[in-house]
Amino acid sequence: MFSWAVPNKEALETVRKYSPRGVCEIGAGLGLWAKMLRDEGVDVWAYDVFANEGEGNGYVAGGFNASKEEGAPPPFCTVEQGGVEKATLHEQQSLFLCWPPPEAASGNAPDIARYLALKALTHYKGDCVLHIGEGANGETDGEKFREKLREQFEMKDAVSIPNWPNACDRLTVYERRNKAQRTLDEKLSPSLQMKASNAEREKWNEERAARLSAQNERWKELCVEHVERKKRNSSSSSLLLSSIEREAIEAAKNRSGFFRRLVLSRLLL
Repeated sequence: MFSWAVPNKEALETVRKYSPRGVCEIGAGLGLWAKMLRDEGVDVWAYDVFANEGEGNGYVAGGFNASKEEGAPPPFCTVEQGGVEKATLHEQQSLFLCWPPPEAASGNAPDIARYLALKALTHYKGDCVLHIGEGANGETDGEKFREKLREQFEMKDAVSIPNWPNACDRLTVYERRNKAQRTLDEKLSPSLQMKASNAEREKWNEERAARLSAQNERWKELCVEHVERKKRNSSSSSLLLSSIEREAIEAAKNRSGFFRRLVLSRLLL
C-alpha cells in the first residue's frame, strides 16, 4: 500500500549526492520516496500517469488513495499527472525509477506500463539515472531497458536497502558515458529550464507549496476519518492510537469549531 521499495538514510543521501539539481521521478505512485527526498532538501518533480484519474491505479487516484485495502493511506505528497514524456523536460535532473513494471507480458503490469522504464530512458536526455529494482530475472523492468542502460550509461554506485518479503532490490546509480561532451554543450546552449524566468519559477514554487499544504490537510482529515471508523468498529471502549493518528486529530481540533473539537476530543480518550 505504501511503496514498492523501502527507503533508508543511505539511499536518500545517495540520491541527493548524485542529484544537485533535483530529481524527476516517473511512476511515483503514492510519492513516499518523493516526500522523503523533499524532506532531505532534494527538489523532486514526481509524476504518475494516473495521478488525477479515478481508475487504473491503486496507489494514486483522484487526489487520494483508491486502493481497496482497508486503511489504505492517501498520497504522501503532491504527485503531478504525467507519463514517460515528462522525462524530456528534465535533462538537468536525475531520472529516478523506483520498481518500474516488468516488460514481460506474463508480469503483473498493465500493458500501458510494461515499457515504462525503457520509454522513460529513451525520452531522458540527462546524465544520471537512479534505479531501484531487481536484476535479471527479477520482477522489475526488463532486458530491453537494461540493454539500453548498459549501452549509454555506466554504473557508478550501488546501495542496499531494506527489502519486502520475497524481494531482492537495491538502489543503483548510472552516469551517461559521454557526460563530458554534454557538459560542454550545455555551456554553449543552456537548457529550457535554465532559460525560465525567476518570476515564473517563483510562481511555480508558490503553487507547489499551496498544493502540498492542501494535500497535507487532506491527509490529516483522512486520518481522522480512519480513526472514527476504527472507533465505531471497536468492541473496546478505549482504542490505542498511533502518534501519527493523535497528531492528525490534534491538528484537526486546532482548526475546528467548538462542537467538532468536543467530538474530536472523544476520539483521543
